[in-house]
Amino acid sequence: MDAVFAVSCHTSTGTLDSSFGTLGRVTTDMGAQWEEISEILIQKDGKIIAVGLSRGSDGSSRFAIARYLGCGL
Repeated sequence: MDAVFAVSCHTSTGTLDSSFGTLGRVTTDMGAQWEEISEILIQKDGKIIAVGLSRGSDGSSRFAIARYLGCGL
């Protein structure tokens, strides 16, 4: 099974924001065996940028980045 980047949005009360992705969650398959988000940035327009690494079965690591619509967008 491939690993995935996973991002969730929450309301001010801590519940998942169902307007984001599917029931408040978004996953992105980078096609690697291991993936890790190391930083999350929120742009001024509310969009979310997730950056990290993905590692394939041959052990090579690659920079990975994904951009998502923000919560409530």
